[in-house]
Amino acid sequence: MNIFLKDEKRNILVILPVPPIEKKINASYDNRKFEATTGNIKLLGNKNLSSFSISSFFPSIPNKYKFDKSNQYTAKEYVEIIETCASEKRAIRVIIDSSFDFNMLMSIEKFDYGFKDGTGDIYYTLQLEEYRVPNLEQKKV
Repeated sequence: MNIFLKDEKRNILVILPVPPIEKKINASYDNRKFEATTGNIKLLGNKNLSSFSISSFFPSIPNKYKFDKSNQYTAKEYVEIIETCASEKRAIRVIIDSSFDFNMLMSIEKFDYGFKDGTGDIYYTLQLEEYRVPNLEQKKV
């Protein structure tokens, strides 16, 4: 299974070198419960924005480990790519290539990273949320 992050504006495709162990997508719905004279009723609402979090690490240098799925960038370069997308307010396309195909435009909500040991590897948690491109109608006045 591979996880790709794509910056469509700059046409950069990043393969996460060490996929996270757990992949859980959070999907919720805006259902509402009301009290009526005949008892409780429920109105089914719209789907909220999906979200998920990725926790893993970037090896300090490419091909440092045999299980490294990518030999593209150093750990510092991965951080710079993600930070650039977030600071330039660009959504990224997240693609999970597995038995469960996932392909969604997402915004970077939070990106925490740092060191745990003397290896130089950068451990991170990346929180993402679905990004829906606004569909605004233009009307002539």
